[in-house]
Amino acid sequence: MVLPVEPPPAPSALLVAQRSPATTYGGVDLRCRTTVAGLHAARLGITLFCPDPADRTTPPPPGCGLRLGPPAAQPVPALGWLAAPDGLPADRWWHEGVLAELASVVAELRPSVAVLEHLVMQRALPVLRAAGVPTVLSAHNVEGRLHDDMAAARGDALPPGLSARVAERTRAVEGTVVAQVDAVWACSERDAALLRETYAGCAPVTVVPNAVDVPEVPAGDEGRDLDEVLYAGALGYPPNVAAAEVLLEALPALRAAAPALHLTVLGSGPPPALRARAAATPGALLTGTVPDAAPYLARAGVLAVPLQVGSGTRFKVLEAFAAGLPVVSTPKGVEGLDVVDGEHVLLADSARELVEAVLRLRADAGLREALRAQAHALVGERYSTSAVAPLVAASVAEVLERRARA
Repeated sequence: MVLPVEPPPAPSALLVAQRSPATTYGGVDLRCRTTVAGLHAARLGITLFCPDPADRTTPPPPGCGLRLGPPAAQPVPALGWLAAPDGLPADRWWHEGVLAELASVVAELRPSVAVLEHLVMQRALPVLRAAGVPTVLSAHNVEGRLHDDMAAARGDALPPGLSARVAERTRAVEGTVVAQVDAVWACSERDAALLRETYAGCAPVTVVPNAVDVPEVPAGDEGRDLDEVLYAGALGYPPNVAAAEVLLEALPALRAAAPALHLTVLGSGPPPALRARAAATPGALLTGTVPDAAPYLARAGVLAVPLQVGSGTRFKVLEAFAAGLPVVSTPKGVEGLDVVDGEHVLLADSARELVEAVLRLRADAGLREALRAQAHALVGERYSTSAVAPLVAASVAEVLERRARA
């Protein structure tokens, strides 16, 4: 008697992410969308697993399945993560019910590969390793370095005394994770080098740049308000708040030179102090949450990015390049992007230089057009979804080949 042989499952990927990127809230979702595009390019069936999303009604991206971890049976204490020696704030998503559901999903789907979308998904790794699933970390930043920088600048939202502890734990957790996964995707060559230098035993690192959809032709000056200075970024993230404060400080000098200039700060979750300061600053508008940033990118005259702390690369800069919106930035604001001062952006390292650069752009149509054309060519060639998705597919193929040889 010949027993039937169970066929192997079709090649598939399990993508572990905070939430479905079908609705875009920020850079985390945009990078996740690129991962989805790359997994589709690799011809893998995709299931998205979200541990405990705040919004349980968002559908999955097209062509993906969706599985959600259950809500916590009891409220999770805000600082409960402190009890574990390696605990981090994101652990609130990873209660026992979520881990049990993930184990069930892995046993059912038997994925060929898994992707952890951001270090905050690292609690899934023991479940995936126990099941023998090859796993990739999509690193949105070098988190250890980022938290070190934020702790030094008090650029996070943690209670006093916790910043340094979280930075130390983040370094330790990141070091463990990058040594245990099969591959790491870094946003830039700089981040890739930093990961290799910082963590002994780091898995192979591939540069998978942040990416956006890029139209064939960028929008020009037509329809733009050349007097509008735009800043865009989630305002629950303290480095973005600090950047917005720099612009509010610079706005009176800008308006002294050009009274029609005004500032729009686009982003969700602005803290009360920032709201109050914007309300007291003539010419400043704080939008709060908006359903779509595209109309603002299409309307503004310049995107100003006075960031001083951060890691990874800035999606709003890439979106501005794609939309034909000229950019003035600190070096930190475009760190990791292959930009040249005066060719793709205007760099400004101080508030005075920022004011000068914004006024220069406002007065010079030829400069705006030159920056727009060069930046659009760069983002299309290096940072478009169509350019980056094949890098994801190639890296997945390498991971599966290495695992097959092991």
